Amino acid sequence: MIAAALTFFNPGIDPEFLGTVPLAVGTPMGETALVVALVGMLFAIGGAAVDASLSGAYAMAQFFGWEWGKYRKPGEAPRFTLTWLVFIATAALVMATGIDPVMVTEYSVIFGVVAMPLTYLPVLAIANDHGYMGRYANGRLSRSLGWFYFS
Repeated sequence: MIAAALTFFNPGIDPEFLGTVPLAVGTPMGETALVVALVGMLFAIGGAAVDASLSGAYAMAQFFGWEWGKYRKPGEAPRFTLTWLVFIATAALVMATGIDPVMVTEYSVIFGVVAMPLTYLPVLAIANDHGYMGRYANGRLSRSLGWFYFS
């Protein structure tokens, strides 16, 4: 915090943007430290992007029953490979438009809260159905707690 205050406060730099963060290292330690910090950020952000796109592709592949997995070559799992590439390309397009990704995340959380009851109600209904779940159906306590959480 002290390094950030010394780096950003006097010149009036607003550290709101990701590109200003490495200045906290570059100012006191020089250009080499700045380059190291930028390369580290590149790998961290790139790794997170690849991880997120692979996670989405894994979820879609499992849902639709496609071939997937790290032991499959791209030609053996073409839909999986295409899916994660589309996720990366879509993210790049969103970034190219200048849309703030933090705002996108905030709006997705808001819409997720709105959609949550629509996804929870069918699960609750099935869990309470003795004809479908048999002996694994919710009991009186589980049913009461489920409806309490739902409302």
